[in-house]
Amino acid sequence: YPKSDLEVVGEREANFSFYYRDRVLRINIDNLETLPKDETIALAAFFGLPGAGAIREENTVSLSKFLYLPSYNLGWAAYSLNELAKSDPEHSEAYLRFSKLIVVLGLIDLSIHTGKWTNEEARIFLEKNSHYSTNREHLFLEQLRARPGLLLSISLGEIFFNEMKRKCLEKSSSDFCGKALNQLIVDQGPVPLPYLKNLLIERFS
Repeated sequence: YPKSDLEVVGEREANFSFYYRDRVLRINIDNLETLPKDETIALAAFFGLPGAGAIREENTVSLSKFLYLPSYNLGWAAYSLNELAKSDPEHSEAYLRFSKLIVVLGLIDLSIHTGKWTNEEARIFLEKNSHYSTNREHLFLEQLRARPGLLLSISLGEIFFNEMKRKCLEKSSSDFCGKALNQLIVDQGPVPLPYLKNLLIERFS
């Protein structure tokens, strides 16, 4: 992977627990004691390497330079975090706990914005399935309401990459479907998933 240029910024009185955009990760540092001790390990892997920070950016002016596609870069981050849990057992609990959070928030995102759940039902579900403090959970729910579809798109992106690996293993060697496949994905830069799917399937054949 290329060197990650992830910038980490601490902010106070922010309306989020953490927020990522354009390779800048902003973390709410109010009441640091409410943050899970191993959260920084998962955040570094998810937003840095081998996660979103691995996606190559175009140096030249192109359409992809102006696209923000969370299903690609953050979906890849979610996929790579689960893969990393298999190869880094020392920190696997941190990775898997954060992966669960992304799935839980994605489900809440879908359920709130389709009218299936009320805000109170979403809060109760998050409380039962989160290891965060009440104030952090409140921040997560505020972010979900402010950016509908974001967390859901990350989960859908992860499903996409899992499916691509499954298809790869059906037609190619396990060696190719490991590092070679991963490198092929990150080298594309931010592109729509249907385009990436066609490109990858051509390479599998």
